[in-house]
Amino acid sequence: MYLDSGPIITRFSHAIMPLFHLIFLILVLLTSSFGSYSWCPHNYAPQNNRKFEQKTDRFWEFQEQSKTWVEVELPYDLVSCVNDNCTKVGSIHPVTRDAEEQLERQNDVTKKTGSLKRKDGDGGKEQNSEIVLPSRKRISLTKMSDSSIWVTGESGSIYERFWNGVQWVIAPHDLPVLVGHAICIFIVNQSILALSESGILFQMRLSERSQPIWTEFTPTLDESTNKEAGQSSSIPIKSGVISHDGLKIYFCTKNGSLLELSEAEPPRWENHGRPPGADVAAIAAVATIRPEVVYTVRKKCVLQSSSTGDLYEYDRRSKPSWKKHIWTEGKVEDASLMPSMGCTLHGLSGDYSISLFLLTKGGKLVERRLNQRKWKWIVHGSPKDHQLTSITPGLQDETNDKFLSLFFTTSSGSVFEYRISKQSGE
Repeated sequence: MYLDSGPIITRFSHAIMPLFHLIFLILVLLTSSFGSYSWCPHNYAPQNNRKFEQKTDRFWEFQEQSKTWVEVELPYDLVSCVNDNCTKVGSIHPVTRDAEEQLERQNDVTKKTGSLKRKDGDGGKEQNSEIVLPSRKRISLTKMSDSSIWVTGESGSIYERFWNGVQWVIAPHDLPVLVGHAICIFIVNQSILALSESGILFQMRLSERSQPIWTEFTPTLDESTNKEAGQSSSIPIKSGVISHDGLKIYFCTKNGSLLELSEAEPPRWENHGRPPGADVAAIAAVATIRPEVVYTVRKKCVLQSSSTGDLYEYDRRSKPSWKKHIWTEGKVEDASLMPSMGCTLHGLSGDYSISLFLLTKGGKLVERRLNQRKWKWIVHGSPKDHQLTSITPGLQDETNDKFLSLFFTTSSGSVFEYRISKQSGE
């Protein structure tokens, strides 16, 4: 498939993979890139004695020889192999007749939903609406080392998957019951921090008996660092991003300000405030383009009528500290940015060029490129009939001087690779 801009898009999967296959694929991608991710929110009601319920007869197996996903026939044995010693650990059987009837009813509802028509902004032309999967909030993966991966699950639980020298095992590290669900883990400067759904930050410490325990890690701001006088001492946190050098964490608070944690022992906090007349909705990039420069996506304040989704740059060394990146290439229909993380690539149009890739609220890919001290916007669009929802860079191969790759998920659950050709300069 080809976009209007030219680069190649390769589709990995047309069908929606089962949840555990999807999590496994994400685990492989994220552990390869030494990073963590967290998904957006959706309501979740805890249930007791929950059991696995198989709702489909379609499963896929990745074949190493052909490097493709192949649909398997049921029943299918699940096998675990260690040093060529393979044992059966379970099996997948066809769903029962009752489950098939329930699945057919669900498919009927899905088809009806997918066939609904919606009018575009002109009020005339009709388009098919895309079937959108429910978003998930509490799933995140954080790599601590080659032998330790920290996970927050959809249930809000925390566990560590680590290699004990013989096999991979699981160690639970749940937050105290009364503080609520965990949504992500941060590991920086040998400190392990967890963020709860209520916006409270916790730090893992060792008790007197050398047992790991969670203690509240409340931001403390004195008058010299707090740029918003009179605000409450309690600062609920919405999300956070570890800096590119791995030494700091920048937080987006629920009241719309940018918060920095530069030291954990002892804690050193600094409040950088917010863009003029706006709130910080998300952190797009930290110190990937210039040291200590943070790129954020803003949302408008209640009393403001300006558009949302603008890109802002924060640099403490410049005056003013906050600068807005304006669209100067003409009117763009989908110029409002999605409040989410972007990614940075170097050398697309010369050795010294830098590109920040972002998603718009309409699910399109856009690029903010810095080359020869000049900024420009580039619109890359999206695959036909698909809405992009998240972005992650592929491993940059120094031996490949022809193109770089980005990977995307869509609202329907597909995964795409976007290949961008390198240029000698513009």
